[in-house]
Amino acid sequence: MKKLLILIILLTTVSASFAQMKRDRTTAFNYWQKRQYEKAKEYIDKAVEYPEAASDAKVWYYRGGIYLDIYTSGKANEIDPQSLDKAYEAFVKSKEVDKKGNYTKDANRQISGIAGEFFNQGLEFFKVNDFKGAIPNFQKAITLNKQSNIVDTMSYYALGMSYRGEAANDPSAVQSAIESYRYIVDLGYSRQEVYSELSSLYIFDKQFDKALEIINIAKQKFPNDANVLITEANYYLQTDDFPMAIEKLELAIQNDDSNLQLYHALGSSYDRMIDAEKHTAEENENYFNKAIKAYEKALQLDSTFFDAIFNTGVLYYNKGGDIVNEANQLPINEVEKYNELIAEGNQYLEKALPYMEKCYSLQPNDPATIASLKEIYTRLGLLEKLKELNAQ
Repeated sequence: MKKLLILIILLTTVSASFAQMKRDRTTAFNYWQKRQYEKAKEYIDKAVEYPEAASDAKVWYYRGGIYLDIYTSGKANEIDPQSLDKAYEAFVKSKEVDKKGNYTKDANRQISGIAGEFFNQGLEFFKVNDFKGAIPNFQKAITLNKQSNIVDTMSYYALGMSYRGEAANDPSAVQSAIESYRYIVDLGYSRQEVYSELSSLYIFDKQFDKALEIINIAKQKFPNDANVLITEANYYLQTDDFPMAIEKLELAIQNDDSNLQLYHALGSSYDRMIDAEKHTAEENENYFNKAIKAYEKALQLDSTFFDAIFNTGVLYYNKGGDIVNEANQLPINEVEKYNELIAEGNQYLEKALPYMEKCYSLQPNDPATIASLKEIYTRLGLLEKLKELNAQ
């Protein structure tokens, strides 16, 4: 008789507990429908604490909906900053205990929407270059979509870009960026930028074989695309194959003759070809002239392009300096030859001067520009200008 009495008491207690859970669940639902989210949260939080809630799909579905609306209403900071995560967790729980399948379809739909919200959160961080903040949000979007059997290529791309941005602060992020890009490249992703950015990452990481592999895939998918050609040219620049870099850059210029970066890269390639030990004086003179021409073309497109201005000045400066050094190595009795070389060297330093002064006007704190200007002023005897520069 005692056992029966205990059983009746237990059943009565369970029944009362279940009834209270249902009442709190219904109260939460009613406040939810009235958009009184703070009260809805209060009652749904109570409802899920009852033991019976552990197997009740409806209460978890309601909880997911309430927390999601708290987030989408813009009241998350006021009511619960973790509302989006809690909404996701509740919908997942609803699916887990939904034996009859009454809520699973809608829960999946809501989870897909939450994935979109995490993506948008990540995007807001990304816009302000807070890559560390963006990364976990894009990761959540990917995870949620995977649960719905959705391959979220945009989130993978955004995650790759975020890791790429974070690599400036944390070099270990490069490998994570590569993995994100590689995943969608292997899926045959249709945006050209992904291929160029992935190959650039491989180049940065000194994985040159893999970089070339991606470049070749990109060339098949996007034949004659200027960005692919630029990436390929960069590959050859990084591997010191300057003739091939020049070939690719000149092809790219044929497709896009208004891209100043192409002319700058072409000038740099010819510049790096200049080598007295490997080439004749005539060949080096040819490379010098072609480098100057390419830089000048870039400056026709943008007269304030610092790198092209600086590199042009450096070309003239180095040539002038080499000639002056040659003069200084002459025997002391070759005065006439010495004077000729000094005059010729100074002519190149004079040509370098306006470029370096322009660089100084654009970036007055650049140490390389200041050092070059001091040397030019000294060699040309422009002592007043040197005094003025030293005083600044």
